[in-house]
Formats: sequence, structure tokens, C-alpha cells
Amino acid sequence: VNDNSPVFNQTEFVFRTLENTTVPYGLGVVTATDADSGENGRISYSLSGLQANDPFLVDEDTGSISVHDILDRETITEHQFYLTARDNGASPHSAIVPIRIVVEDINDNSPVITIFSQLMTADGVIEIEENVPINTHAASILVTDEDDGVNKEYDIKIEGGDFGDFRLEVSNGEILMTPEQIDRETHPGKEIKKAITEKGK
Repeated sequence: VNDNSPVFNQTEFVFRTLENTTVPYGLGVVTATDADSGENGRISYSLSGLQANDPFLVDEDTGSISVHDILDRETITEHQFYLTARDNGASPHSAIVPIRIVVEDINDNSPVITIFSQLMTADGVIEIEENVPINTHAASILVTDEDDGVNKEYDIKIEGGDFGDFRLEVSNGEILMTPEQIDRETHPGKEIKKAITEKGK
């Protein structure tokens, strides 16, 4: 008599995987037990609650969950759906358990630099009058990175020449480029290069 339902040994199953991993690959196996015998105790597995384009499949017989398309953490950080275990009795019983897939970051994005300045011309040149007071604000440099954790951390410096007229100050996530002194006759113009180095691997 089919008088028992499948039983999972956890209330939720969580798997972690790196984004951009070559597919297909297996995440893990989730199984249930059933105290009945024969077909009444043989369990088949299926997924439900998947979102459009979710790339997850389950082996009907083994409960092995696999990924069949590239995951991108910057698009979706977690996927959640359900695994159903159903016995094969004439009047089948079933159990359902939530599955959560946590997509972990890799360093697959480069920093993006945005410069803000009220002194910037239409062609992107920052024009500063000579002999302006020391500490006159020249520009703000904002660096953003879509990665997470250490992969979005960075170091920045000015390089490519003698830029003693300028210094960098980190303040509230912005890097302030402040002229200490400007003499047009000595330095009629400068090309300032920003070197951004990520800390992630």
C-alpha cells in the first residue's frame, strides 16, 4: 500500500557556484527517501518555479541538478526554485523543497572612470586659470566597477609625467584632483593619466 510520502532530510538546499563557469556542469544531488517498496517507493524528481531562461535541469531518476547556460552574477545574484519528489504509486504522494543557487563573483568587469568638472569644455578639456588659489577644486574622478567584494576595490594614481601641480585626495568614494599651484608660463597644459589597478584576481 502506498501510505508513505517522500521525505527530504533538509528544509532547503543551497548551492554556490562561480559565474561564467563553463557549461554544462553539475551543482549537486538532492534526494528524498520513501518508506514504501517497489513502485510505491521509487521516486522521480522535477523542478518548478523556474524563471524564464533559468538554465537548470534535474535528472528525473537521480535528483542531480545541473547548469546548462552561463550564469552572470551582475545580472542575477541568486536563483530560487523548487524540487519535487514524487513516488510512482498508483495514487502518488509527493514532497517539495526549495532550492537556492548563490552565484559568486569573479573579476570579469573593468573599472569605469567618470570625470566631473564645472571647468570642462565640450571636448573634454579642463581649463583652469593660472594663479588660482591653492586647493581650488579642478575635478572629481568617480570610479565604478560592477564586480563585488575585493574585485571592485582598486588603487589609483596619477602617472605619465611631472604633475606636481596636482594631488589626489580620496573623499566619500570620489578622488579629488586639486591644483596646488598653476603657472601657465611654466605649464601651459597637462595631460593627466589615471592608472586604475584592481585588487581582485
